[in-house]
Amino acid sequence: MSQKEIYAWSSLVSSIVLLTFYLVSVFGWPEGMAGYDFIMNLFWKILGIAVAVEVVLALLKEFNAGEDQDDDEQVLIESKSYRNAYYLLMGALVTLMVHIFINEAASEFAGKEMWLTVPFMTLHLLVIIVFTASITKSTTQLYYYIKR
Repeated sequence: MSQKEIYAWSSLVSSIVLLTFYLVSVFGWPEGMAGYDFIMNLFWKILGIAVAVEVVLALLKEFNAGEDQDDDEQVLIESKSYRNAYYLLMGALVTLMVHIFINEAASEFAGKEMWLTVPFMTLHLLVIIVFTASITKSTTQLYYYIKR
């Protein structure tokens, strides 16, 4: 397994764990899981391991120890992963902007705002969109690393 593949795995895990932390802190635990604090401890451990792996890989890259050679295939994989993340990010942002615009027009007739365009909910959606784009980038990288 190359350093870039390990970095993609750790990035995927840390993004998923951070998104889960964010969702739990904003919306709370589901009804049946209210007393399971050991899950949060497990999430902290996984996040710590993922961040430690990313730091070690960044230090190894800085000191050129065990560095993979960047070839055309690596550049192509990174390009495809950033492209997919960009398309997802732009599509989600345009959809959110259109939804907000339609809500402004519809709220004049209905007299109340839609739930997703309340300011605090829009902020939460933006954070979720950013994490989803990061997860898409890492997943695309892993797909092509495993495929080759």
